[in-house]
Amino acid sequence: SMLFHIFIQFGFERICSRIENMNRSWILSWGIGVLIGTIVALVIGAVVINVTSGSSSKFSANCVPIESQEDLLDYELAESANIFDLKLFTQILGSVDPYENMVLSSFSVTSVLSMIYLGALGASKEELMSVLAFPCGQNVSMIESAYLGSFAKANKNLKSDANVILESANKVYIDANYSLTRAFEFQASEYFSSLPDKVEFATSPDSARVQINNWVEARTNSKIKNLLPSGAVSSATKMVLVNAIYFKGLWKNAFSRRKTFTDGKFYLDSGIILRNVSMMSVESSLRSGNLSESTLVLKLPYQGEKVAMYILSPHAGFILDDVINDLPLVVEADFESHLDPRMTTLLTMPKFKIESEYDLKRELIPMGLETVFNPTKAELQGLSDDDNLYIDEVIQKAFIEVNEDGTEAAAATGVLAKSALINLEQKVINLNKPFLFFIKDVSTGLVLFSGRVSNPNA
Repeated sequence: SMLFHIFIQFGFERICSRIENMNRSWILSWGIGVLIGTIVALVIGAVVINVTSGSSSKFSANCVPIESQEDLLDYELAESANIFDLKLFTQILGSVDPYENMVLSSFSVTSVLSMIYLGALGASKEELMSVLAFPCGQNVSMIESAYLGSFAKANKNLKSDANVILESANKVYIDANYSLTRAFEFQASEYFSSLPDKVEFATSPDSARVQINNWVEARTNSKIKNLLPSGAVSSATKMVLVNAIYFKGLWKNAFSRRKTFTDGKFYLDSGIILRNVSMMSVESSLRSGNLSESTLVLKLPYQGEKVAMYILSPHAGFILDDVINDLPLVVEADFESHLDPRMTTLLTMPKFKIESEYDLKRELIPMGLETVFNPTKAELQGLSDDDNLYIDEVIQKAFIEVNEDGTEAAAATGVLAKSALINLEQKVINLNKPFLFFIKDVSTGLVLFSGRVSNPNA
C-alpha cells in the first residue's frame, strides 16, 4: 500500500505511519505526508531566486512538447511521471546511506503534488510544472489539459484484475469552517476522482484523525491501520489530502520454496561478504539484456503480465554505482527496449523486506521545488480562499516484502514449465550483489515503485 497525506495547518508537524499485520507476500506499502501551513509570521527567504532560475534549465530539456491537438491526444502521463521518478529516485540514492536498502513510490508523490498544482499560482505553479516534468508548449491551457487529462485516464487504468490487486485512490479532507475554491473542488473530482469530506479539525481533531485512518485502512485491505497516530492532527489543521496505492501481485513464474536455500552468499560493494542469505531460485523463460557493458536488465512479470518488476544489476567487475550512473540511459523508464528475446534462465535472487522513511522536502528543494515551502513566497491561494497556505513538510514511509510466491494467497500455486525448456540454451543469472528494482504498470507505462537492495539481511 502506498499512502500520501498532505496536511494544511499551522506550524510544523510530522506524520508517522504504522504498518501492521503484513502477511508474507509481495506487498508494497507507502505513506507520504505533505504538511501545509498558514502564514503565521513574516519570514524572508533569500534562496528562492537561485532555485527558481536554476530549476527551469535543469528540467526543460526533458519536457514533452505539446503543440497540437494530436500531441495532446497522444500524450501519456508516464512521459512525465517516469522522468520525475528517475530524478527523485536518483536524488534520494545520492543522499541516503549507500549501504541502506530503500523503497519509494514517486507516482504517489506525483499524485499529491499534482493535486497541489490545481491550487498553485505564479512561481509555485511554474516550479511544480517544471519539477513534475509537465509537457511544454506555448499554449498553457493545452499543456494542463494534456497532463491532467492523462492523470484521469491513468487512474482509471490502475485497476485490479483477476491476477493482481492494484488500486489508487485520492481523498481531500477540509475543516468544516474552511472552504475549497470551486475550481479546485471541481478539478480534484474531475481528474483525481476525489470528493471533499468536511471534518471537525478545529473542534474534534482526534475524531477527524480516526475518520481518515478508517478510510486509509479500508483502501489498503486493512494492511495499514492507525496511519495518523494520536496528535498528528491538531485543531490547527486545515486540510488533509491523501493518496493511497495498494499492490499485491503473484509471480507469473513462481519460485519453488523447495529450492530456496538459506546459506547463500551476497557480496556487498564494501567488500564484505554476507553469508546465510535466503536465496530463491527458479528456472523459467525470462527476458533479460544489457543496459550497458556494466548493467544487466531483467524482467520478472506478475501473473497476467499487467505489472512487471525490472531489475538492474551490475555485471561482473562492476558495482551498483555504475548501475546508478547508467540510469539516464533508461529514458522514461523504457526498460523493454534493452531486453533480448525470451530464453531459458536459471535465476537466483534473495528474498528481501524493506522499510523506508524519507523527508522528501529535503529532496524536492534541490530539484527546484522551493517557493511552496516558503511562507512568504508560496502561492497556493487556489486551494482555499480562507488563508495563504504553504507546504511544511513532505514525508513518505514505505514497506515492501518479496518472497517465493508473490502473495500469501497463492502459496500453494507453482508455475514451472521445465519440460518445454529442456532443449533451449540456458542463461544463468545470480543476483548476489546489490541491485535496483522498478515495478511498472504495463498498461499505463507508469513506474509505481522503485528501490535498492543493498543488504538483503538488513
